[in-house]
Amino acid sequence: MVKDLWQRKFEWLKRFANVEAIEQASVRWESLISQIDLSINFNVTLRYLLDLFLQFSLGFDFSELDFYNFDLLGSAFPPTYTEEEKKAFRVQKARYDETYFDLSYLDPENVTAQPLERALWDIRYKTTEKDAGFYKHVGETVKKYFDIVKQQLKDKKVLDDLLDAMEDILAIVEGKIFNAIYVDLWVVGVSRVPEESEHGQVFSFRIPRDWVNEDKAETRYGYEHHVGLMRVGAFRALDFNIEFPDELIQPLVQRLQEALDFLSYIEQYGYEVLYPRTWMLQKLERYKHGGGDKQVKLQRIINDIKPILDKHGIIGNFRNAYLTFAKEIAFKDYSGHRRYKQYKKVLTDEDIINKYKSMGLQENILEEIKLKVKGE
Repeated sequence: MVKDLWQRKFEWLKRFANVEAIEQASVRWESLISQIDLSINFNVTLRYLLDLFLQFSLGFDFSELDFYNFDLLGSAFPPTYTEEEKKAFRVQKARYDETYFDLSYLDPENVTAQPLERALWDIRYKTTEKDAGFYKHVGETVKKYFDIVKQQLKDKKVLDDLLDAMEDILAIVEGKIFNAIYVDLWVVGVSRVPEESEHGQVFSFRIPRDWVNEDKAETRYGYEHHVGLMRVGAFRALDFNIEFPDELIQPLVQRLQEALDFLSYIEQYGYEVLYPRTWMLQKLERYKHGGGDKQVKLQRIINDIKPILDKHGIIGNFRNAYLTFAKEIAFKDYSGHRRYKQYKKVLTDEDIINKYKSMGLQENILEEIKLKVKGE
């Protein structure tokens, strides 16, 4: 017997989309406020350094990024640089009859800096814990996540060197946040005091080749080139290191303050109140309709797919894998609040089928599920 669609919606409304549920969530939120602050500092700082490397080393267009759509590179040039010298370091998008072939880049169709950065941030949630400075997965598990996403993007004509360089950057940035401390760029409760060296400090990082073994490198600046870690032909070489002047660190300060304000206390009518309680109450009707309708759609998918799985004799955890595939196909183009998930909009149904085939699922069943979900 399958669950009734409206029963699932009613249960969801009862648990999440009513005033009493929001009050209970607010009490729990207040009890976890210190952990939430740590999570904010960790994630906002990690993404700042990640986006900074992507802008500086790989020429990602800052205007296309979701979170740090600031011209970080423009804030980092030493004052001695002329405008022409600054322009020479910028990687431009290719424009017919305007840019030179070897001084510009051509985006693959439908794939720009935005989905690439989103895909890398999605993998970040597989490499480290969401709310603390600990590894979440290591070894072949991490490599498998990377290999799947990289293959999907390679099929979209993204260069191998670029994808490998993105993987290298995530490993280096992870190591710098965990195992080094820079002025204005470290996370209390996450960053560990490193050993000192003749030229600064020594930080350890996971080697992207296997994501198990660690290597060490000397570091003095938040952004710098590490000999042997930067891929020739993929990374752009700057002839200066970054000591994070006020102009460069300001976007980090701004985003941190915005996130902390959004998820902590504010003053209203002379009282200090938990702001999430305020905006959750403001969104109550949206929770009821948008969230409730999504629950109906999810339950409909489950009800439609279970007979297919029963017909093919799928048991155990394999059932969950096929159901996950069905949901991913159904919500591939969904625009939720987790923007980093939206990189999947550049993928086709065939890309997602290939992903689950590589995980050991049967292609004929995947195709049958896709047709059912799509109503084809």
